[in-house]
Amino acid sequence: MPTEKSLSRNLLLFTVTWFIFVHWGLELAVIGVFYSITGHIKSQTSFQYLTKVWAISGLRILMIFILTSAVGLRFSSLYQGSLGKRGLILGIVLLVPFIIIEVICVGVSSYKLQILREFNFHLKLAGENKPLALLGLTSEYIYYLIEILSVNTLYLGTSKFVGARRAIIFPMVFWGFAHILNLIIEMNALQALGLALYMSSVALVIYYVAYHTGSLRVPIIAWMLLMIA
Repeated sequence: MPTEKSLSRNLLLFTVTWFIFVHWGLELAVIGVFYSITGHIKSQTSFQYLTKVWAISGLRILMIFILTSAVGLRFSSLYQGSLGKRGLILGIVLLVPFIIIEVICVGVSSYKLQILREFNFHLKLAGENKPLALLGLTSEYIYYLIEILSVNTLYLGTSKFVGARRAIIFPMVFWGFAHILNLIIEMNALQALGLALYMSSVALVIYYVAYHTGSLRVPIIAWMLLMIA
């Protein structure tokens, strides 16, 4: 029977491992490597973008497999649970305030769906080459899908140590609020803080719904919808 001390130690080990080797440490390390090669934080060409995003995505999915296996979880458990009508409707309704916030920040008159804004970004990056821009856009959304599977790993893994209800705090802090790390690479402190508060609120909402519906498909669907909207 594991003691409280051993559970706390294993929880800490799991969380730190996720933070460094699955998510933030891995991402910052890849960005650092590309910065040392290109001299730029942001990608200047489609080739640079695709290489960077697939390096992050490939390494992340590998580390997810390793970490889930280490704590006795199956990869399929990261998207377990049914997506009933109640969970889907609740997830969409709870995302509406976040979309409204984004509309206000961007401006009602100039607001476009995020997926369209991202396509325009990739189109410029690709020099108006539409097939290359579509490849970049598809790669970006695969990155988002792997990202939410990574956060599901954090939630499900920590729930083994503290229970599903208390585990909600871990995505809030270690994924949501940790977006403040963006100040290292591209944002000023105020922007990074605003993003961190926004994302921690998103994490609270989607994992609160996941807890009450018992479905980890809710965070996946909600996150991808938010990235499209």
